[in-house]
Amino acid sequence: MKKIIITGANGFIGSNILMWFEKTKDLEPIGMVRKKSNLTRLKNSNSPILTYPDTRDGLVEILKGAVGIVNTAGKASYKGRYEDFYNSNVQFPLELIDAAIRAGVEKFIHIGSTVIYGFKGNINTTEDKNPEPYKNPYCITKKICEEKLLEYSDRIEIYIFRPATVYGPWDFSFTFSLLSSLEKGLRLFPGGGKTLTSPCYVKNLAYATECAIFDKGNSGAYNISDGNDMKWIDFLNLFSFELNVRAPKLGIPTLPLLFIFKVLEYIEKFTGIRLPEAVSTALIAQVSKDYSFSIEKAINKLHYKAPYSTIQGVRESVLWYLEQKSKMPSQESP
Repeated sequence: MKKIIITGANGFIGSNILMWFEKTKDLEPIGMVRKKSNLTRLKNSNSPILTYPDTRDGLVEILKGAVGIVNTAGKASYKGRYEDFYNSNVQFPLELIDAAIRAGVEKFIHIGSTVIYGFKGNINTTEDKNPEPYKNPYCITKKICEEKLLEYSDRIEIYIFRPATVYGPWDFSFTFSLLSSLEKGLRLFPGGGKTLTSPCYVKNLAYATECAIFDKGNSGAYNISDGNDMKWIDFLNLFSFELNVRAPKLGIPTLPLLFIFKVLEYIEKFTGIRLPEAVSTALIAQVSKDYSFSIEKAINKLHYKAPYSTIQGVRESVLWYLEQKSKMPSQESP
């Protein structure tokens, strides 16, 4: 059995990858989490779950014998201090890859993001586009991390996956919030949802990491998605249809919205008042321009073919949402 380490295994992406590998022949997944982590997402997992050791030598010992590491750990948000993002999104991956090399691990798979390309407009964007991230701590540190990780490519095989709009079960930040808003009667969407997005069902991303584990000699950076880019309004219509609710019909002009959110962000910064995650200029910038990415490289080199269509991914996401909602009608999401 090939031992695979998944960092951030208690998170949305990490838990889905861990459970994907549990069903994959000849792979033995082991999750890694921080002390006192919320393990709600892992309640149906049978894999060993380890906590990060206190020393680098301890980390090396844990990684020995693993053929690959899938790093999903990090801070994913458009709000927060730069220092916190740097520590989670840059410093930790560098410590992890250094320990992996010392432990003799063959492959290092890192979950990056298409945010490194920027939000000035992307149509079928390929991996060779010059990174130009939005001036936001999350976007900037994701770019820095990639650049620094690739400096180790002569010592370990590195695969960097750049998923776009990731959705699916156990995603309380985007998927659960969006479905809840649709049920409550969401009617407005920036620009009327006329721009393109690249939906990426989380299980398709998990499959991509499996492709990398069994790949030989094709390390590098790869865009990952469901493979059928669509307008935001069409994506929302899929969710609305499965929920049996009305889809948003009205658009909000993006430029005035960007200005209002910019003012609100300044208020948040200088007063310490915590505003909702959706109040973000980065988020509005992301959906106000086309955000579409080519996956031809992954198809041709990794033989990646999304096992789930977007319709299947949406359907499973809605079923998960309804199940979660029925269990915690008056509780905060984890």
